[in-house]
Amino acid sequence: MFKLAAASLFSVLFCNQPMLAGQNEIELKYLSNQRKEVVAGLTSNVLVQVVNNSNEYRDVELKVNREKSQFRQIPEVAVTGIEPKGVSNKILSLFIPGNTKSGDYNVVVESFLRGEKLPFGTVTIPLSVKPKYGISVHKQYTPEFLVSGDTLGLKFFITNYSNMEVSVNASISSSNKTETRLD
Repeated sequence: MFKLAAASLFSVLFCNQPMLAGQNEIELKYLSNQRKEVVAGLTSNVLVQVVNNSNEYRDVELKVNREKSQFRQIPEVAVTGIEPKGVSNKILSLFIPGNTKSGDYNVVVESFLRGEKLPFGTVTIPLSVKPKYGISVHKQYTPEFLVSGDTLGLKFFITNYSNMEVSVNASISSSNKTETRLD
């Protein structure tokens, strides 16, 4: 069943126009031309393809450029061996930190021949972090009863656990007047 699912995933991805990066002998491709939607705080998988056009077996290391991205690859280095004139599809797992704001980002994946320090190619993977909603409201201590002439004071602590900016409206009503505050 896994082979059938993987084959159908690959056949769908091969229909898209690939983004190419690399040199003549080895190419690194991101096969989708669409922005991948991800969720902050979770791990997401992306598929890249490495093509070996040479007549030699190659070991290729794939790494996310940490200087250009806040996302982490798990594990930090993915290694794939490619037969001469072969193709290797590799799934990279990316961790999206929970404090990532919603919006569009780019992840740069670099490819290295094993043992070399300079990358032979890079590919940019467009990501879109979905908004997540979470607001917590806690009421502080309030008296149980009031005597005529007393003033009532209320305190609320509102915490934003969302990955986007929010605004809070507070409406205070009494028999004499209504007051609205925006923060």
